Amino acid sequence: MEELPKYINANGIINEKRLFDQLYGCGVNRRFKPVLSPSAHATIPCKLRKKEEAVIKNILSAYNNEIFQLRCVNACLELQLLYGLRISEVLNIKCNDIMRNNQIKIKGIKSSGNRIITPVKYIDYFNKCKTNHVNPFDIVNRFYIYREYKKYGINLNYDNNSHNAVTHSLRYLLLKMYDNEGVSMTDIQKQIGHKSINSTKIYVNKR
Repeated sequence: MEELPKYINANGIINEKRLFDQLYGCGVNRRFKPVLSPSAHATIPCKLRKKEEAVIKNILSAYNNEIFQLRCVNACLELQLLYGLRISEVLNIKCNDIMRNNQIKIKGIKSSGNRIITPVKYIDYFNKCKTNHVNPFDIVNRFYIYREYKKYGINLNYDNNSHNAVTHSLRYLLLKMYDNEGVSMTDIQKQIGHKSINSTKIYVNKR
């Protein structure tokens, strides 16, 4: 079963300081020199791009405040943020994939393997979907999610691509955090669901 990131508590609230520490300040593979922030967020790296910092704050605000009108979009954001799921993996979740122990079976696609995850804030939503035999994301598609994320500033550029990543930005951030924590490549591969460790290395090397 997938483990929850350390920056989220049992009530599904993200600790912003801990998230920034894990992304940029702490860990065996420290790449940035942490500096004290004038705000209450403790360590903000001196080399952190303003754009990236803003995106992360947008993600935290959207998740902690359940900002999207549709509950299923908020649930989608949680699964992507906590487990780095592809948008296609999230939208492919069926009511029969929701297990009685509050866990969800994720059917891997492309270069991902199957895995088991546990929602935090939206356990009740998924359980209601199972009880009512309703697929949790049937009323939305990837384009709707894309537009909603982009509307609230959830998009990120890496490797100087011509287009910003939107729904994929959450997967990239999770991988970056694991790498900065010093998590082994094999463990990152297992957590993110890659079948090939080469796919994991490609992600980790993106900057």
